[in-house]
Amino acid sequence: MDTTSPWLFEASWEVCHKVGGIHTVIISKLPSVLAEYGDAYLSIGPWLAEPQFEFKEESLAGPWLAVSSQLQSQGVTLHLGRWQVPGEPRAVLLDWQGLVPELTNFKIRFWEQYGLDTLGTDFYDFDTPLLWGIAVGMFTELFLKENSVKVTLQLHEWLSAATLAYLPKGNSQLRTIFTTHATVLGRSLAGRGVAIYDQMQQIDPLVAAKECGVTAKHQLEVLGAGLADAFTTVSDLTAEEATHFLGRHPNVITENGLALHELPLLLENRVTASLVRQELEQIVTDLFASDYQFDASRALWQCTTGRFELHNKGYDLYLRSLAELNEQLKARHSTQSVVALLLIATGNHGIRPEALTGRLLRQTGQPEKILQLFTTGATLSPFLTAADDPIVQLALNLGLRNRQEDRVKVIYLPGYFDGLDGFLNIPLYDLISACDLGVFPSAYEPWGYTPLECIALGVPAITSDLAGFGQAVRQATAGVSVLARRGIEDATASLTALLEAALKQTPRELEMQRIAAYGVSQQFGWGRLYENYRTAYQQAWQR
Repeated sequence: MDTTSPWLFEASWEVCHKVGGIHTVIISKLPSVLAEYGDAYLSIGPWLAEPQFEFKEESLAGPWLAVSSQLQSQGVTLHLGRWQVPGEPRAVLLDWQGLVPELTNFKIRFWEQYGLDTLGTDFYDFDTPLLWGIAVGMFTELFLKENSVKVTLQLHEWLSAATLAYLPKGNSQLRTIFTTHATVLGRSLAGRGVAIYDQMQQIDPLVAAKECGVTAKHQLEVLGAGLADAFTTVSDLTAEEATHFLGRHPNVITENGLALHELPLLLENRVTASLVRQELEQIVTDLFASDYQFDASRALWQCTTGRFELHNKGYDLYLRSLAELNEQLKARHSTQSVVALLLIATGNHGIRPEALTGRLLRQTGQPEKILQLFTTGATLSPFLTAADDPIVQLALNLGLRNRQEDRVKVIYLPGYFDGLDGFLNIPLYDLISACDLGVFPSAYEPWGYTPLECIALGVPAITSDLAGFGQAVRQATAGVSVLARRGIEDATASLTALLEAALKQTPRELEMQRIAAYGVSQQFGWGRLYENYRTAYQQAWQR
């Protein structure tokens, strides 16, 4: 172990555990981080009950063994290994289960020291990350005790904020940075339909947190922002939010980037995209084949993707605009059509047998036999979903039913697209690349990786001015459209106009938009944006 160079610790619930965008943040900037720190970089995450697919454990030896032994005596088990992502950084996963008997004592301590109100918190929702954050603090303290090094500790989100509450102040070997990617309160209020940026000054954070049932999380996040040597957020939009809700203005804006060198060049990507598009066209043609003939090769293909948040991600607005576009196209007897793929990261209950009917008809050449097996009907989703799935219910209520006369076909695909989903079996980036337009009209999006990934794959995108990424590219004139949502009660008509404008593009104009979109994405490589993290680390040490 090198004890002469400074170390960088990066702690997140998403180390070796993909939940959302922070996983992308950390692994995509690894090339820049490892170029500076090498094996003096350590990622720290939770040891979870489910299989640790991204983690390859190694045996403990030397100073690691000494730290592990002391941690074990305090109720924390240390697992050392390598994170199985490009660069394979060293990783420590901490099992905090041995701390459970001390949970009440820790809560009392934080109440007396900081006034942290944890009465009635749920174990798996709040207490678990609280204990893990404490374990991160214990590990860091023991590592510094055993090794004469300086450590910069980068912490992500409220789930790691207990680390700062636990660690004693004034350690000359340690500086801390806390980054919020989305405030707990902001996400909760936006999910309830509150236009937080329009009503910011009228919102009392503590009162609102209590009304939303997130008091403990909010207070812990406030502690994280306040106790850190440096505080950062991912956009100017979130900086405004954090200043009011968390009581501290960020030292640095650390915008999210991509490891652009790991993505294909535009020309290379278009070759793959063309082949995937042909495959998708056949799949969708098959999907409707037992009811009517639909020429998917003549449609404009759109997609949206992200977490299962109907309002925050703008899926509700997108569906309303698709419904409006559908009625407009039908009213003027247009021959144009749209296929909209809703690639939503959530679970499903398997594949509908009837969704495979068309594929079987084509593959077996025995239509009479196949049609006897299934009562078919155009379907909104090839996957079985919950009866009360809000996306399905909203689409149906809006009249988006994929009938023969509908010019807009909505294909709702709830799942995780790693190429092994059982229906498409195509990786997410390839699915996006095969589309003509990405639509991400978020109502609450502190940054917004999905439109950035979209344009980096050469697909023009729509974002919104309520997304940090939308704010960052508001000067873009081609390749990216920024939908105005701030201060606007209903942006349906505006989004429909953008969708219709995309329909009117010639193939040449679409290709020019692809080139422009790809060009915009080149501003967001970690080769440039990692400098913001470096600045935050320098400011923390100067404090």
